[in-house]
Amino acid sequence: MEHTKESLIFVQIPAYRDPEVVPTIKDLISKSAFPHNLRFGICNQYHKDDEWSLDEWRDDDRFTIMDVPWNESKGLCYARAEIQKMWQGEEYTLQIDSHHRFLKDWDVHLIKMMEQVDSDKPIITSYAGMYEPKENKLLNEDPFKMVGKQFTSGGTILFYPEAIQNYKELKKPIKGRFVSGHFYFTLGKHCQEYKYDPNLYFAGDEISLSIRSWTLGWDIFHPHYVVVWHEYTREGRTKHWTDHTHENIKVVDMTWSDRNDISLKRLRQMLQEEDNGTDIGEYGLGSVRSHREYENYAGIDFANRVLHEDTI
Repeated sequence: MEHTKESLIFVQIPAYRDPEVVPTIKDLISKSAFPHNLRFGICNQYHKDDEWSLDEWRDDDRFTIMDVPWNESKGLCYARAEIQKMWQGEEYTLQIDSHHRFLKDWDVHLIKMMEQVDSDKPIITSYAGMYEPKENKLLNEDPFKMVGKQFTSGGTILFYPEAIQNYKELKKPIKGRFVSGHFYFTLGKHCQEYKYDPNLYFAGDEISLSIRSWTLGWDIFHPHYVVVWHEYTREGRTKHWTDHTHENIKVVDMTWSDRNDISLKRLRQMLQEEDNGTDIGEYGLGSVRSHREYENYAGIDFANRVLHEDTI
């Protein structure tokens, strides 16, 4: 495949004590058609005893690495908000987690998908395919759509991957309702228009991405074949919520559960599930489309926490 554009891609990676971050970066670079066009923004949340490092890329001009000691980290959305500030006008951006594998020439494939859809502001996104890191094995070829199944007690929505049944017949991406936090590819200016709320913790990231991006005028599409694979099990890596506990309160400024409570209250206010008086500031909805229009588009009644049958 050929692509004549010298299009820079800003790759956003938050990593919390994840040994997979190193093979993820290596695979991403080796599978890129134009690795010299990549620019990386990484929030490296580390512990001094971790047995891996990003040192091999510290002198690489393509990389901006922010090192955060594990006990100073404030969660996923904090890290993503810090990474967005590293955007320097690159034409495209790819947001992922720190545990992924990639299709050969993934950059060319994703740019082509952007050009295939009828939108000035498309987001190519979904739950990625699955891979097994120990054997470095890709586990599926069928692409997933992203399906909302139920509301949680905290007010966010549980999403699941479901196979796109007729994907072999498709010639371009299909419309989607939701944006995946662990894989989306879009225009770089999304970093400017959609500002991550650093006070969100973890749960709620994706419904926030979805409704805020859509009301800002961004259109959501799912790839019609797999370009990116993701490790879903969380095995072999320390999680933020296993470190930021009451047992460690002397070295962390807040437990994960307290952060999560604050986060979900902000989320419910933004989604208009309740009016709890929280000031969400600049992290609210866009003005291109309305909250009600997104509810109709996505099949959601936020106030009553109901999902339409088609959405499920």
